[in-house]
Amino acid sequence: MVVADTTLYAKWTKNSTGGGSSSSGGSHSGSSGHSGGSSGGSGGGSSSNKTSEKSKEELAKEKAEQEKLAKEKQSIAQLNKELQKQYPNNLVCNGKVFLDVQKTAWYYDVIQSIIEKELMTGVSENKFEPEANTTRAMLITVLHRMSKDESKLDAKDELFTDVKHGTWYYDAVLWGQAKNIIAGYDDKSFGVNDNITREQLVSILYRYAQYKNYDMTARADLDKYTDASDLASYALTPMQWAVQNGLIKGTTDTSLAVKKEATRAEIATILINFIKRFEE
Repeated sequence: MVVADTTLYAKWTKNSTGGGSSSSGGSHSGSSGHSGGSSGGSGGGSSSNKTSEKSKEELAKEKAEQEKLAKEKQSIAQLNKELQKQYPNNLVCNGKVFLDVQKTAWYYDVIQSIIEKELMTGVSENKFEPEANTTRAMLITVLHRMSKDESKLDAKDELFTDVKHGTWYYDAVLWGQAKNIIAGYDDKSFGVNDNITREQLVSILYRYAQYKNYDMTARADLDKYTDASDLASYALTPMQWAVQNGLIKGTTDTSLAVKKEATRAEIATILINFIKRFEE
């Protein structure tokens, strides 16, 4: 990162063959003769000035953005303090109080983390609804946000039949399909409004990890879980991988609840576990 204004100097030396000029920063070729070398040196100086001026503009813009962000953070931090005094038993995060997230709840820390990372938000001004289910469209939107992949993609001809342009999840689903993170049903729909199950959740997260080129070799023995045999064939390896990496645990010592619909608190937990395991 550039931290101060920089002046660039170019020292040109005549090429013995008269073919052009060279500098310590690289080579510059032009027409033969001394005039070619002189012209090249002049052009290099002009380019240096433009580069220096552009850097100053970028630095000024970057500084202004940093100052703005710093002020916003200070303002939010102060608001958090004031709200926490009013609501000492509730989660206060990013300038909001979540009345349905108590400090004594098992999911308090992970929900705080997922909100601070701006991967998930409340369903309303003061509610997170930790026990509510999550749709398939919601999950892929969170993963798209987590990936920080801002590449623009063209719609495929075979885009899922229930994904319409202009919907809030359109870009995320398009991205997920292009990166082979999500798959649809036999009827060529994605099931955007279907609640996601625990086996679907780990399967999508497994493919997300493949997209990120993370280690995919870990496998857990699922024999102690009596419902492991209920896993769909596509979900067996992802579940073994997720359990071994500590991303998901059984709902009891002997059950993974593979067909159970995942709650928002469970999804927050699994995603934070994933981030700690692979991205921190």
